[in-house]
Amino acid sequence: MVMGNSSGGPKAPGLDPGSKNLGPLSPWAPELAEAFVKLATDIALVIGENGIIERVAQAGADPLNPAAQEWVGRPWIDTVTAETRGKAAQLLTEATQTGVGRRREINHPSSSGDSIPVSYSAIRLGVEGPLLAVGRDLRSITAIQQRFLEAQREAELSYWRARQSEARYQELFRVAHDAVALVDIDTLQIVEANEAAAKLFDLPLEDLPNRLVVNAFEKHSRRALEELVRAAQASGQQSEVRLRLAHRALTASVAAVPFRHQERLCALLRIRPLEPNESLLGVELAMARLVDEFSDAVIVTQSNGRILGANRTFQSLVQTAEAEILGRSLRDWLGLADGSFDQILERVRQSAVLRDLTGTIVLGNAQVTVVRISAHLLTDSDEEHIGFVLRRVPAAPRDRASVEGNFSSDAWGIRLGTEPLPVLIERASRTLELQLITRALAESHGDLEGAARLLGIDLDELSRRRALFFAATSRDTEP
Repeated sequence: MVMGNSSGGPKAPGLDPGSKNLGPLSPWAPELAEAFVKLATDIALVIGENGIIERVAQAGADPLNPAAQEWVGRPWIDTVTAETRGKAAQLLTEATQTGVGRRREINHPSSSGDSIPVSYSAIRLGVEGPLLAVGRDLRSITAIQQRFLEAQREAELSYWRARQSEARYQELFRVAHDAVALVDIDTLQIVEANEAAAKLFDLPLEDLPNRLVVNAFEKHSRRALEELVRAAQASGQQSEVRLRLAHRALTASVAAVPFRHQERLCALLRIRPLEPNESLLGVELAMARLVDEFSDAVIVTQSNGRILGANRTFQSLVQTAEAEILGRSLRDWLGLADGSFDQILERVRQSAVLRDLTGTIVLGNAQVTVVRISAHLLTDSDEEHIGFVLRRVPAAPRDRASVEGNFSSDAWGIRLGTEPLPVLIERASRTLELQLITRALAESHGDLEGAARLLGIDLDELSRRRALFFAATSRDTEP
């Protein structure tokens, strides 16, 4: 690049005529560079013909680049990083043609491997004079910008953590409170329902099957409910409306999604009563957090049984922190008398609602207690989830006068009148066997051989029986 015209020819095209007034300052370019760095800048370069650096001046005892003096005699564009060479060339061209080069951010490489960002502007000292490029060190500004971006990312991360926590509480709240009913699409008769639905409809749970679900709503809402079920059937997607319940001054949000149950086309209804101030997020979240105070253990899992959320009651029962619970399979603590854990998951996915299952849970003190289990399918999100509610069955006193209580139907999760005696005896036998195996594993601290010795059976027999009920230390391998 030609910086001047030593033969006295015409000035460079487009050069600002006012720049000719700076010509007398050309001999003082080195002194001007020193003055600039003392007064206002961090570095100043005197650039002569063809963009060659003739002088480097830096401010302060801590120079911007200690090796900058080695730039003298080199083209300026060779001292900058590859990605900013174009900017340096543009600045030189602009200053040569107009007398002034507007500010550009240009990076210099450093011995540490990091680049040094510098904001440069340039001025030409007369038609035939050199360029004076002055720069400000941007590292402090860049550091502030970086800290700002990091703070912004952290704020966004905290926001999404809060949203995830809120969503977890809301889902636990749904599991504990929402009424769920499986309804035959053709007849609108209730096939199955949970206890929350029975309370909402003000009917005994055993009386719900085969009842018309529309009768649970006031007459002006019944046609809307029928249309909701038909719309869900036609679209194959979830639909939702607000309806009024019968015999109550209460409005409910009713969502319906098509669901096939034992070759019957059904609709899975989720009925959630609405509070007047429900739209207030703070109030709703506060209500959702109340689920932590429930005596029942509430757990939300993926369809493969891995835990997405659990309330404080469950955390207290198993004496395990929430961070260590999330992502683990519920089977690590739960034993079932009515089939394996995988079978129960499949039954929930097929039937949508299960209730009055009997199982055991291993407590944090290695003790085992009987629980009554209900579960229902959650279909609001893109991925299917399963909600579990575990209710402890109180242990009966051990004194002689209450021996009968130790074998009460409640303690074994048995409801007389629902099944014949041989089935009840088989159920009680499975429950007892499960408790004994779990207790032996707990007392032997998970040692299978030790548990087999306590039970008086060989290791193979214990493994076979254990596999029939639950695997206390296995992990779910479904994707």
